[in-house]
Amino acid sequence: MWSDLFWSAVYLTCPPWLLPENAFSEWITPLLNGALYGGVALLVVLLRRRAGGIWMALFVGVLLTAFLAGAAYVADLFRATTLSSYLFWPNSLLQGLAPCIPLNSGKADLCEGSPINLIMFFLSFPVSIVIYATVAFLLLRAFGRSNRHV
Repeated sequence: MWSDLFWSAVYLTCPPWLLPENAFSEWITPLLNGALYGGVALLVVLLRRRAGGIWMALFVGVLLTAFLAGAAYVADLFRATTLSSYLFWPNSLLQGLAPCIPLNSGKADLCEGSPINLIMFFLSFPVSIVIYATVAFLLLRAFGRSNRHV
């Protein structure tokens, strides 16, 4: 009975269309759900603590980065490349800073990927987390101060 309830909760928060059934999804789906439920529990604990502002802001930064990166990936699967670029804009910004190695006769419309592009891709995740966490921290402080004066 509890196993059925657990798997019902798993499929509510991580539906099968997100991770097709295979050997990989059988162990990654419970891990993703554990991370989701653990993150929600952490958020609840941090909301109750006053000193948890930095940790809560960091959690918001990680959550927003993961959500927007995932949404950009899904948008790219549906050939909405412009939307994908806007959703995960830190990657677009850093990829724009990487030098373009033209594939055709000197035109810069098609560029060959290089190790720099790969580095920029992985670097876009911590950049995104830092930016979103900073904004979340400033907003939490601003709303925290305004609530104290009421």
